[in-house]
Amino acid sequence: MALNNLMRFTCSIDLNVTSAKAAVVYSDRRGKKHWIRGLQSHELLSGEGGLPEARSRIVIKRGNSVSQLYETIRFNRLPTEHKALYQSKYAVYIMTTRFIAIGDSLCRYECDINYTRYIGLLPKLIMPFLLFRFKKQTLATMLSFKEYVENEKPGLPD
Repeated sequence: MALNNLMRFTCSIDLNVTSAKAAVVYSDRRGKKHWIRGLQSHELLSGEGGLPEARSRIVIKRGNSVSQLYETIRFNRLPTEHKALYQSKYAVYIMTTRFIAIGDSLCRYECDINYTRYIGLLPKLIMPFLLFRFKKQTLATMLSFKEYVENEKPGLPD
């Protein structure tokens, strides 16, 4: 089945940690509240967390707005690649995350987002005009992760 590429973009930043450490921190469900702004919950609904076909409900509150996403893990080969399908009230997208080693204690955090479906007339009309906003929001989350992962965390590999 071919995917529609309605809107696609990639963001990347460099992290001053190994790709192994970045992958461990990224995969820690309990730590996500420290770097995903507004995260209220990330609840496993079915499957085994982090493994293919695991399904979770994610609740995010920003201002007075509460949004709910459903995440289905497609595959997880971190630090090389993690791919998940996200479904919201208005859209369906696939996010591919990579941590690419570029030095002894340096890696590139890359996030590729591919919107494959818009739900409803209004999202179909306005989503293409919001590309800048989505990129900005993605980069802000990535920078928050950078700040979190680069702080010393006990028990994590260097």
